[in-house]
Amino acid sequence: MILRAADFTPQLDRVAKGLQLVFVGSLLLTPLVGYAQIIVPLTFMIMACVVFMLVLGTASMISGSRPARFYLLAWGFFLAGSIVFLLKTFGTLPHTFFTHHGWQLGSLVEMVLLSMTLSSRMNELKHQSRTDSLTLLGNRRLFDDKLRNELAVAKHLRRPLSLLVLDIDHFKAYNDRHGHVQGDEAIKIVANSLRRHTRKPYTACRFGGEEFTVILPGVDEPEAARLAERLRASVQEALAGDLAITISVGYASLSQASFESAEKMFEAADFALYSAKQAGRNRVMGFRERRSEDAAVAGEDAARV
Repeated sequence: MILRAADFTPQLDRVAKGLQLVFVGSLLLTPLVGYAQIIVPLTFMIMACVVFMLVLGTASMISGSRPARFYLLAWGFFLAGSIVFLLKTFGTLPHTFFTHHGWQLGSLVEMVLLSMTLSSRMNELKHQSRTDSLTLLGNRRLFDDKLRNELAVAKHLRRPLSLLVLDIDHFKAYNDRHGHVQGDEAIKIVANSLRRHTRKPYTACRFGGEEFTVILPGVDEPEAARLAERLRASVQEALAGDLAITISVGYASLSQASFESAEKMFEAADFALYSAKQAGRNRVMGFRERRSEDAAVAGEDAARV
């Protein structure tokens, strides 16, 4: 769980499970054997397990497990404390407070470091839960939380905030024509363009499917329009010929309207995206309250007819 050994080092993970069974079996046999007969082999078995844990941790760290560095330190301190205690027991080291309690001190440091390992793993899982696996951008969960927080901060500090909503034009037809693998490549191209043209504190997310969002704290309407146009041009230039893709972008800014919630701001940017699609695609359009009201009235008139 902590090291994800089953993912990074499956063979060593199977060995670890086998050692667990051997160790549990040895503990169950302990009441049937005298202390003098069991303590030495059990001690060396524990030492062998600790050394194996170090090997497992090293292999996991090399394979990419971030929590493994704390895991290695934890078992390293436990091993050092155990060795000090054993050397004292066999008369190699003098009897002092530190040598007599070497095992306990090593275990204490080990527990602290293993708690840090667990914390690191939990942070890693939290990051994964808020990251889109295909593009490595933020996902819908991150977007919802971030936009809600940024809108509250922008209103409190009375600073600009803009939101871009964009998607790939005719993506279903593109997928049907070129296949899902090339469709995924198109999505990655848009994601890479977002990474190149956005920086902290901006937040780019894959909202779902072929739709993306960019949260722009401190950015007013004109700057949002310029950034949106740079993104549109960048994607259009990324692929040529039959594989070429384009995007449509809608944006909304606090300077255009006072949105009462993050959902309302997203709806405004999404309406601007819809307007860009209706106007012919491969273009950027901003939200206007008047245009939104006119569209709603037109929709009601059409429904009456």
